[in-house]
Amino acid sequence: MPQLANKFRLAELLANAPKGKWIALSFDEPRFLAAAETFGAAAKLAEQQGELAPVIVPNPEEGLLPTVP
Repeated sequence: MPQLANKFRLAELLANAPKGKWIALSFDEPRFLAAAETFGAAAKLAEQQGELAPVIVPNPEEGLLPTVP
């Protein structure tokens, strides 16, 4: 059940990540890389850490999605 464990880990990462930001996670495993105001900034921060294909998701604050410039 590694996939189920990864889903729980992902939920935990997002619960602990800054709200109202774009969150960059590693592609191959649920690992927090960065949080930023924009999608592009989160991607750049992840790239600076060596992750060339990050998973970037919004982490809404009270149901609001962050902006996408």
